[in-house]
Amino acid sequence: MHILGVVRHDTWQLFEDMHTYNPYAKQKRKAFISAMTDIHERLG
Repeated sequence: MHILGVVRHDTWQLFEDMHTYNPYAKQKRKAFISAMTDIHERLG
């Protein structure tokens, strides 16, 4: 919950730029979505 307070006022542009210019972001985002999908399916 602490991190939410840290990033809640960040702009969409900052978020988009971090994912555009970080060469690892797409791979990590896909891994995160896959993990969340697995959890969602396992919980029913």
